[in-house]
Formats: sequence, structure tokens, C-alpha cells
Amino acid sequence: MSLSKRKKIFMLVCAILTLIIVPVSIIMVAGQNKASVDIEAGDAKFETTLKETPKDGTTPLDHDIYDNIAYALWLVENAEEFKTTTTGVSHASVATQQILNERVVKGKKAMINTITSGLIKQANQKFWDEDKVLIRDGSVKSTANVSWNTDTPEALSHKGYLKRYGWKPFQASAYIISKDTILNTPVLNQNPDGSFTISMELNPDGEYAPFYYKREVLANSGSSIVPRFQEIKMSININSGWQIQYIDVLEVYEVKTMGIQATSKTENHEVFEYSNVEFDGQSLSYFDSYKDLKPKDDGEEDAPKKDDVLTMLTTALQNEKALDLNITMNEAIVTGLVSIDLHDLENIVFKGLLNENIYIEYSDALYLSLGGLKAKASVETLNSLLEKLLNNTPDSTKAAPQIDAGAIMDDLNNATIVEDGNKLNIKALLHIDTMEIELALDILKTTDSYKLLNGSARVMGLGDDINVSIKPSLELIPDVNKEGFMDLKNLDFLAESIGEIIKNKKLSANLTLGYNDFVVNALINASLDKNMRLEAELELLYKGMSVDFNLKLADNALFIEKGNLKLMLSLTDLEKLLAKMGIEMPSMSLDLNNIIEVILKLDFDELIKEFNIGEESLDIKLGLNQLIKDLGDLIIAVKNDNGLSADIILGGLKASITNLKPIAKDITINKEEYQNLGYLDFLFDDVISIVKDKGVEVALSGSYQNIAIDGTAYVVFRNKLDIRADLNISVDNNALAVTVYLLSEYNGLSNVLLISLSSIEINITPSSVNKSFAIFNLGYIIFSHLA
Repeated sequence: MSLSKRKKIFMLVCAILTLIIVPVSIIMVAGQNKASVDIEAGDAKFETTLKETPKDGTTPLDHDIYDNIAYALWLVENAEEFKTTTTGVSHASVATQQILNERVVKGKKAMINTITSGLIKQANQKFWDEDKVLIRDGSVKSTANVSWNTDTPEALSHKGYLKRYGWKPFQASAYIISKDTILNTPVLNQNPDGSFTISMELNPDGEYAPFYYKREVLANSGSSIVPRFQEIKMSININSGWQIQYIDVLEVYEVKTMGIQATSKTENHEVFEYSNVEFDGQSLSYFDSYKDLKPKDDGEEDAPKKDDVLTMLTTALQNEKALDLNITMNEAIVTGLVSIDLHDLENIVFKGLLNENIYIEYSDALYLSLGGLKAKASVETLNSLLEKLLNNTPDSTKAAPQIDAGAIMDDLNNATIVEDGNKLNIKALLHIDTMEIELALDILKTTDSYKLLNGSARVMGLGDDINVSIKPSLELIPDVNKEGFMDLKNLDFLAESIGEIIKNKKLSANLTLGYNDFVVNALINASLDKNMRLEAELELLYKGMSVDFNLKLADNALFIEKGNLKLMLSLTDLEKLLAKMGIEMPSMSLDLNNIIEVILKLDFDELIKEFNIGEESLDIKLGLNQLIKDLGDLIIAVKNDNGLSADIILGGLKASITNLKPIAKDITINKEEYQNLGYLDFLFDDVISIVKDKGVEVALSGSYQNIAIDGTAYVVFRNKLDIRADLNISVDNNALAVTVYLLSEYNGLSNVLLISLSSIEINITPSSVNKSFAIFNLGYIIFSHLA
């Protein structure tokens, strides 16, 4: 199946789960410029301690550690210009985000780029001017690839900016750092390169170190509670002149977004530079064009913030009760129950029961029960298996499409909302890769929450439309006994072996294929790059008879070698030849609509009869009668034995693959050594005509000394083989007309040789006369007539 087909099926799965999964996937990092809760105004109890850096030739070793911290922070805040680059990663309950922050300070102006990439992609750029701050958003492809918006930016006064973000860009750190906010006693270590590292832990209480910084976290997370910090660890690297080289920070805090509480752990590495500092020219030109834009009045209160569609949807889904799920496509229907509990993102629980025999759960691990398949895998296991499969391949990042959750949020924010009392009707058009999803929701608004009445989605862009609907159910999804679920981590051997083959792009294997008395033995080498090549040493066995030859497939042609005989036939010529015979090459394209419809109709209890994972082994038994009548069971046994090995049984067909492993051998072909069968196209026409007519007429002629023979032979093979030959035999000037028949059946006899000579007719069968007598008798009759 092509990548595009796999991609579409992947997107289909995403579409089916959109109503349930999308809210979860974007909760933690749904960036907002305005928080949904205000932090009360007021001054901090503490402030960062700053002390002017000594100029007496002393070094950090000569000073108190708290003073060293104050010197380093003072030096940054009083620098005429500097630049910092922060790289980091944020681990939340449902997403891992890559972070890139860039801060440039020149005099009294500063430019700050804040970029995050991962499940959520978002960016904003702030320009601190002398009398205001201008802010614009950006479109993110990756942390290194951002397109900044060019429409009118938001304008804030300095006071309004500090109210939202808490701290000025001229400071070394957003945290309050002083003797009062540092826990325990910091440690100063001198490094081999002459630099110094100061390690400390800050008091995470909101009234201490994060007093100002919690405003920025609040603004970026859209939290409905003031962020609660649990841990802050910081290391500051300085040179002997107290100039900060870099700062490492580990911070853990809790936020609540759209009614869901979650913990984020972020690790940042911020590098400081003090020379060749310049603003980005294009960005500076953009902000200069809005130098006359007036900021908000300092005293203006922000308008009450209304809940957005995402908040409504995620809040409405936060319960353990089940929802009725219905999926239809043409005549295929899937029904079932789903439930989701989002109250604690550290312990999300999702359950689904489809068609009464397909069970899926995400809790402490992912569980799947599908007919005879009962498997489980932690997120770490799934990541490990994917890493082994794809980690070292150049296109591994393209193996699956990415969901742009930011675009989904934009689509939801553009939804239309019709209010009818306390009922809300929400309609949105979501764009996910090549799909469009018409989403419709009916939600009941209560005093402090939302309740889902029903929801539907029409998925377009995958062929025939797929319709999905959900509504509250009175039924419950029964608990499942997890003891019988096999852990997919035991398939490491399979993922690793396949991954090595994918990475190497060359493989070898021994193949034995048997059907009744017919056996094929093959040693196969294959190259899996863009120009796929295959070579096989083949041995064909049938009832004691054997034929061996070499076969190669390369450059869209077949190459056959038997001793000194070397023949080639292009696949194009082969297709033409088969077309002349009325045989069409099987299509390699797949109808996605049919695939989806078949999947939706499958009875997985009948399809997956057995699925067992052992120690470096995998055994599968599939019932294929649903797909093709009377096809029977397909049995597959895979194990790790000097490379991958597999035994496959389907009815009377048996296949064995051994020593499947990567190789370094290149497959080369000298085409000039092979005779092109395509040049014999004219001969193929004659052969095909004979095959179609099931008969052939052949002219005969020959002579020996004074004996001459000529005539015509007719061969017919419609049901059984019959041959007739009309012969004229002459010796000198004497002639005789003879008709010879070789009939598979004549007058109730089998395999009859019939000779008609003048009025004489002779029947010869194996049971009536032996071979030598028959030849003698025939010769006598012929020559007696010629005498």
C-alpha cells in the first residue's frame, strides 16, 4: 500500500476520534495571549538582589556566593545590549513541546520571539519600544521555520504588558532571586575551562521566586487557575568577570486549562551573547510601520472573557459516563460506546467498545481487544517500537502525517454559535490534512459547566463521506480483565529486525513454497531503494523432476538465466503479451472506499482467531473466509532465528522463509548479455492464435534417398489431444496416400493409433500389440503396396 493510502487511513482514524480526542490533544499547550483568570495586582514581598559588579580585579572565588549571584544579575540588567537564545522541551501529560525563545536587547528596546512546536505549533513576537509594546502572532512549521503575521499588531502600554507577562525583557531572569527566595545554600563550583557554575533551588511558592513569572505562564497556558509551582532548579554559568554565559532551569508547575488540571515539566537552556547584537531587519521594519499605533489605556479593564468552543467541548466531555457512538459509510455501520475522563490529565482514561467485540482503552497503557488479539502497550513501548522501526531512516518523519492542532483550534474559534436560552448549537468546519470535517454540537449550559446533548461529524475527503455521531448513553462499558493481554514490548525483536532492513534497504532470505506435489526453493536477494531490484536462484520440483534457473527483476524487466541461455522481457512487453491472451495484469491500486467499508463490516472474532506473542516469536491465525469464500485459515508463525524466520500455511499452500536479514550485496545486471524476447512479438501472435483456437495446422515435408514424404498435420487440444496427418509417400515414381490418426479415444479404446491406407484400416492400441510388432506390420503393408 502506498504512503498516500496509509496516510489517508491514518487520517480516517483521526477523523473518527475527532469528537473525543482532539480536545485532549491540545489542552495543555493551548496558547492564549490573555489568561482566563486575573492575578491580583500588588507588589511582591521580595525583589531580586542586584549589586554592581566589582572592578578591583577580584574573581567569584573572592566573594560571598549570594553576592556573586547579585553581581551576575546586575551585569545583565545594566548591559547596553545582549542576546539570549533559549532551547528547551516541555513535558505535559498529553504532549511534548519543543521550545525556542530568542531575546534581543539594544538600549531601551527589545524584541522577543516565543516559539513552541510539537502537537501544538504557535508563536508570538513582542517588540518593547520606548513608549509601548507591539505583539503579533506567527504560523509555525517548526521552531526554525516561522512565518510572522503581517496584519495590525496588538499594542499594549508597558503597564499593560507587565500586568500580562509580569517582567521586563531587560532582566536576566523572570524569577525573583534573592537570599529570601533561594532555598538552602547555593553551591559554587569552578569548571575546568575557568568558568563557574552556581547551582540553587528557588522557593516555588507563588509569593516568592515565581511571583512575576507566573503571569507569563498564565498568559501562555490560558489557565483558569493561577499556576502553582512545585519545583524550580537553576544553574547559572558565569566567567571570571561575572558575565553570564548560560542559565539552565528545571521548572515544574500545575495549571488548569478548560477545566482540566495538569502538570508541566520544562527544561530550558538559555545562552547569553554580548556582541554583534542586532534586531531582525524585517521584523524591525514591520514594527516601525506601526510606531504611531496607540496602546490600550492603562486604566482600561479587559472585557470579560467568554468561554471558547474548545472549553465548551472539553468541559462537556469530562465525565465517566458512556456516549453512544455511531459510524456509517454507505451500507457499513459501526455502533458502540465510548467514554472519556479528563479530570486529571496525569490519569486520563478513555474506553471504547465497538460492535460488541472491539475494545480499546487508554489508561495506564493502551489496551486493544480485537477478536483473538489481546494486546497492551505503554506509550514508552509504542515509542520504542516506532523508534526501532523508523529512527534511522531519512524519511521517518514523513511516515505519518502531522495533526496541526493549532489549525484545529483556529477552526473551532471560527465556529458559529447559536444560543437558544441555555442551549448552544455549535457548528464548525475542521481541516485535518486533506480532510474536511463538518462538526455540529448541541450543548446545554449550566451554571458553571456544560453538558453534551449530542454531536455529529461528517468526514469528507477520503472518498465517500463518513458520518460519525455521539450522544449521552445510559449504558456502561464493562470493566475488562487485563490479565490476558500480551505486552507488545516483546515484539522488540521484530521491530528491530525490520528497522535494520528498512535502514539497510537490502535483504536476503531463503524461501520454500509448496503446493501439493509442486515445490519451489529460492535464495532471494532484494534491494528496496527507489529502483527496486530482486534476484533469485530458483529450483522447481514436481514428482521427482526438477528444473533450476536464475531470475532477476530490475529496471521494469524480467531477466531469466538457464546455463548459457539468457533471456529478458520487459514488464511492458509482458503486459502486452498477457493482454493479447486476454489476461489483465492485476491492479496495484486500492480503492480506499472499499477498504474502509470492508474494515467497518469485518467480524474480528472470525478474522483474528489467534494472536500470541512469545519469547521472540509471534503466532497469528486469521480466518479469511470473510474476505474470499472458502479461502480458509491463514497461519503465520514468526520467530527470531539467525535472522527473521516465518512459516505460512493457507490450505494446501505452505511457505517457509528463513534467514531474513539485511545484507550489503548490490544487485547488478549486464543487459547486453540477454536476448530480448520482446523482439519475438510476431511469434507470440502465432502462439497466442494457436492457444486461442486450441489447434494448429502444420505442413510436413521430407526426403531420404529415393523416398519423399509430404503432407499436412492437424493438432487439436480442445479437450484431449488428437492428431491427424495426411501423408503422400513416394518411392521413385510410385506413390501412396496414407492418413495417420493418433486419437485419445476411439470406439471405446484409449490412445489409438489409426492408419488408413486405401481401403485398409489398421487400429493399434498398447494393449493389443507391442511396439515392435506394430512397426513391423506397418512397414510391411506400406512397402507391399508400393511394390
